[in-house]
Amino acid sequence: MSSFHEKESVEARAQGALDVVLNQTYQNARRAHTETQVPVSVARQTPLLTPTTGRSHARALFITTDVSILSQTTKSLDGFLNISDVFDEVYIMVLRTGIPAKYPVLRVATNVWLYTVSGKHAWHTPWLAWRMILREFVFAEGFRPDVIIARDPYESALVAMMASRHFDRPCQVQVPAERLPLYVNRPYWQKWLRRWLVPLFSSIRTDTTEQLETLRNKNPHADIDIIPKFRSYTAQLDGTRTLFLREKYPQFNYIILYVGELQIGSSIFNALDAVRNVLRNQRVGFVIVGDGPVLHDCQKRVALLGITEQVIFERSVETLVDYFCSADTLLVTDVNSDADDVVLYGAAAGLPMVMTDTHIRQDLFVDGRDVVLCRPGDVTALDKGLSRLLNNPVDRTVYGRNVRRIAEVRLHSDPTTYVQAYQESIERAIVVYTEA
Repeated sequence: MSSFHEKESVEARAQGALDVVLNQTYQNARRAHTETQVPVSVARQTPLLTPTTGRSHARALFITTDVSILSQTTKSLDGFLNISDVFDEVYIMVLRTGIPAKYPVLRVATNVWLYTVSGKHAWHTPWLAWRMILREFVFAEGFRPDVIIARDPYESALVAMMASRHFDRPCQVQVPAERLPLYVNRPYWQKWLRRWLVPLFSSIRTDTTEQLETLRNKNPHADIDIIPKFRSYTAQLDGTRTLFLREKYPQFNYIILYVGELQIGSSIFNALDAVRNVLRNQRVGFVIVGDGPVLHDCQKRVALLGITEQVIFERSVETLVDYFCSADTLLVTDVNSDADDVVLYGAAAGLPMVMTDTHIRQDLFVDGRDVVLCRPGDVTALDKGLSRLLNNPVDRTVYGRNVRRIAEVRLHSDPTTYVQAYQESIERAIVVYTEA
């Protein structure tokens, strides 16, 4: 009887000890689970993946049809930002047509890999890309990238959506603003892809405010925002001036500046036709900074217009910043990205501007309040805008102050702030995906 009670007592003590261990294990598991439940508001402000992986940033896969996406000198996707500093691992997949690349997989930096998918036709590249994804990104632990970014709403978006659905990963599409001729000339199947795919994404990024409003109207439940841009123009233009155009050309009281390559297809001839009337005033000069194969043709046009004495051609300059800061008006007639950079430099310098319009310029400036915007090729409107600024010093002052303020507010000039904004814009797709 005694041995029976002793045995029962031992089992009771063992059971009690086991209950204590199980309870402690349960409490530890519950505490760990509670600690990993990060509120959404906190997750948006802190690195999302740190509690589970120990990494500060995500592993990102960029998919694009732009073969020049990665600058080999700076390892940058946007001309400034070294992408290897933003994410723990970066995978860039380029979809192109043509013969297969000799080295389809390249390690271009310590944590950056470049994958080239080549197909005979554009519509064939998504399926070849899918085969490469299965071969290169699927390991024992599953799909390696944490977030997928399509850099265009066509073939890249199709591959990104396929990978997102199959591997349960967040994805984001970047929809650049396209000028109508480019969009109209696209094949029908690409237009259909764009209309079908973009609404499927929960995270969308674009370039301009105009495009932003259009996308928000069509996709009211998606996370839509503008891609952060870095422009250090304001910082570059702050400093001591070493050259003043009025001192270099004392024969002029008013100087109109044009900056651009004199290439075939350039709108420099429109610029010359636009300034011919204001150059009837002998004290007005037109300084052209640029070189190219049509320079000789420009000089002949100037001679025919009878304004040779007032048009100055400078093929190259060492201090272009001083030209922006000391001219009286900037004339921009080209509509390419180089001309957009000229516009932004002029804005940072507080220079009154007359220009042809593009999506970026319409997004930044208001016609008649900040600058004079004209339709491409409208020489008469350019002429009227130049005459208005020439004859109204108050307008020149107001326009210069407005564009300078816009440059300070709208453009990221601090590299640290820009890096953070770019990273958060991409990793926002992860937050949106987990909330859904």
